[in-house]
Amino acid sequence: MLMKRRAAAAAKLAAIDGQIDALSGTSGRGAAASSRSGRAKNSMTLVEALSKVLSGKQLTIAQAMDAVKAAGYKTDSKSFRISVNATLLKFKKKFKKVARGIYTAA
Repeated sequence: MLMKRRAAAAAKLAAIDGQIDALSGTSGRGAAASSRSGRAKNSMTLVEALSKVLSGKQLTIAQAMDAVKAAGYKTDSKSFRISVNATLLKFKKKFKKVARGIYTAA
């Protein structure tokens, strides 16, 4: 009995979400849900993009960030610098630390 009531309530909620979607473009699941759907899509991973821009060059983290974005990598991350730094540190077989804050492709 409870499962039938639950299914009926879920159907009503889905219908209401559809109406909200039609009117406003969001399904009423909150700002977090709607912002996630707009996540940037990239043809290559951050590791691949960094490998491409660091090949034959020595760049600081800020320069690497700018070069990756200029190469077409899309991000709206507020902490993109942290992501780039973590990627450079994590993939030691792909990236080599030349000096403090300066990296190159291995």
